[in-house]
Amino acid sequence: RDRPLFVTWDIDVFDPSEAPSTGTVARGGFTLREGLHLAEQIAKTGLLVGFDLVEVNPKIGSKEDVEKTMDTACFIIEALLDGIITALIRPSVLFIGGENLIISISFSMSKD
Repeated sequence: RDRPLFVTWDIDVFDPSEAPSTGTVARGGFTLREGLHLAEQIAKTGLLVGFDLVEVNPKIGSKEDVEKTMDTACFIIEALLDGIITALIRPSVLFIGGENLIISISFSMSKD
């Protein structure tokens, strides 16, 4: 089917070795490679019109845990965006109170 896709990606789908700074860890969850493969396949459909990535909690774990989780989140975002070739991307990153990180990605699709 040629229906538009909007994906909500919950970071806790990953094993805690990939994304430890989340409220609900999933032992035996995805490896980064598995998550990237899924994101790449979704992006290749050409039907992705938007997505959000949720449950990253920078208040949980050490600085290294937070960095690892943020790296994983950024890799997934990048993989999803790579498949949106015709997109006009306007990313913005906003820090609130020095603790919370909000990543807002907006884009528009043009159909030929």
